[in-house]
Amino acid sequence: MECSYGYATITNTTSPTTTVTAVAAGTSATLRWTISNGICAPSTDDVILVNNALPTNANAGTDINQCNVSSFTLAVT
Repeated sequence: MECSYGYATITNTTSPTTTVTAVAAGTSATLRWTISNGICAPSTDDVILVNNALPTNANAGTDINQCNVSSFTLAVT
């Protein structure tokens, strides 16, 4: 198995049930499994591992109290 388009650590490159680590948050890694047998053309298949980064903490801003005004300005992050 080989890794391209990203960084990953493959525990056992000859095992179809190996552990893959070190795919950093916010990145992905494409792994290619290749099988060859004598003079036959090799067979390959890819799997893309995506490790999504955690979102930042939601902050809806402070409460807003107004009197007889229908428009509000939010300060959201």
